Amino acid sequence: MEENETKRILALLLCLSMLAVLLVACNDENKPSKPSTSTQSSLNNDDKDDEDNKDENEKEENASNTKYDYDLKEYITLPNYKEYEVEIELDYIQQLIDSYILEKAVKSKKTICMQGDVVNVSYIGYRIDENNEILYEDGKPVIFNESESYGVYLGAGLSIKEFESGIVGMKIGEIKEIFSTFPEDYFQEDLAGETVIFEIVLNDIFEAPIYNNTFVSTYFSEYNNTVDFEDALKKGLALDEIVKYINDNATVISYPQKEYNQKLEELEEIAEMYEEQLGISFDTYLQQTYGQTREEYIKAEMKSEMIYYAVAQAENLEVTSQMLTNEKSSLLTYYKDYYMTNGNMSEAKAIEAAKAFVESLGTDYIYKAVIDNLVEDILPRLVEIKENAKTYTSITEVLAEREGLLEGDSIGDLCPSYEIEAFDGNGALGTTIDPSKNIGKYTIINFWGTWCTPCKNELPHFDRVATEYKDILTIYAVHSAQGYNKASEYVLNNYNDSDMVFLKDYYVNPNDEYSGEVYFSALGGSTGYPYTVILDEKGIIIYQHTGALNYNQLVNVLVGLGVITTE
Repeated sequence: MEENETKRILALLLCLSMLAVLLVACNDENKPSKPSTSTQSSLNNDDKDDEDNKDENEKEENASNTKYDYDLKEYITLPNYKEYEVEIELDYIQQLIDSYILEKAVKSKKTICMQGDVVNVSYIGYRIDENNEILYEDGKPVIFNESESYGVYLGAGLSIKEFESGIVGMKIGEIKEIFSTFPEDYFQEDLAGETVIFEIVLNDIFEAPIYNNTFVSTYFSEYNNTVDFEDALKKGLALDEIVKYINDNATVISYPQKEYNQKLEELEEIAEMYEEQLGISFDTYLQQTYGQTREEYIKAEMKSEMIYYAVAQAENLEVTSQMLTNEKSSLLTYYKDYYMTNGNMSEAKAIEAAKAFVESLGTDYIYKAVIDNLVEDILPRLVEIKENAKTYTSITEVLAEREGLLEGDSIGDLCPSYEIEAFDGNGALGTTIDPSKNIGKYTIINFWGTWCTPCKNELPHFDRVATEYKDILTIYAVHSAQGYNKASEYVLNNYNDSDMVFLKDYYVNPNDEYSGEVYFSALGGSTGYPYTVILDEKGIIIYQHTGALNYNQLVNVLVGLGVITTE
């Protein structure tokens, strides 16, 4: 692309972004994505008297130059919002946290994905017929959706259950068909409750960060810990519910002519710029984006504004000159950074551009932003907020709990983390997997060798358990580093369709024939083969046994541990 063309596109994008901000200035339902300035409401009255005396003249001067500087009871009637009860779904709070984790995951070197990983997949969704085969019409498969890039946080429950769980264990580049059933309340009605087939390709694997205080302070700098961060999420959800309740139940008596005319004038100016830059009618844009005429749009905007100003009046919230100064400073910083990032400007030029733009917003915009901050701070504290209990445990929580545990080789310890090579369908090594991170399912790690007769006698029993309880547990059969070259042929001949995952241990010192085997030793192995270790759903060691186990013995062990029931 030519340099001049690039600059022209950047300039156009910047201009459209600024136009969007100007439109947002009229739109309370789509507030600008800038950091809000912390303001103090009239509920905090410790220093109120001193501040009132100091800034009284400035308040009066500011109020005389702002919108709705009169008693709004003549124009709008608010419901009794203080009697409203807000219900916060803690499941939704967890989903928000999980979505932030998904966004911040970093590229991994792993080649096989596990619970707790974030993956990027491509997929095609096919409808199926009564025989559970892909449905064809006019000789073509019926596709309802497809994506070349889709992020999935394995174990977080953000995607359809079978879609998410079916990806676990896939290798990069692998193609897999997964049957999935959409929830009965799925938003797309023609898919609700439907079973379909997804053809999925695993593109990349990412490591999910641990959700803790460090994560919060790194990515959400205004908070220092998870408690404050989650309280802010709850407050945000509560605020949305309260504002919606007030908006749905407020009655507009009439629309003040002064503000209506001002809105109309502002909208006409914006309309000219939109039409010039986008080449389409502004009225067409409003219909396509909001489904409203100009009059409908203005009245909706005014209703939202009047609600905020009316609440501020009802709660005696007062705007001080310091609040206005702080808000303006926040805007200048935000738009300076915006111009530097999106406008490719030097800091000096970005500062000048930000000053010019913030000045163009006018006093009303800044005053209204402070009103918004005050109202949004106070509303969640005026209503009763009920928290509904969580219904599931997210992988985010499990990973966070593991962080406080120590790795070790004894029962009660967190299983040590190692990337172990896996045999593929052709018996070749290359892909790697970490059995300690089979989070969300129980894990059996069995150490064996082709040179060990009891090991080979034991494997069919483990294979049967792997098949019968594959939804509950995963069995990893780790071949000794000794004689591993014979393992490939043996596995292909005897366990080609097994639900077990076959891995290879390795020596501490490959050049020393007496060197210890790393994974075997790290998990407490010492007296010989076969050796079995069982991990719980968090990767904690809950069982260790040296010697062969048959099917009944292994099942009894699993029953005793509470992993399975035989009823």
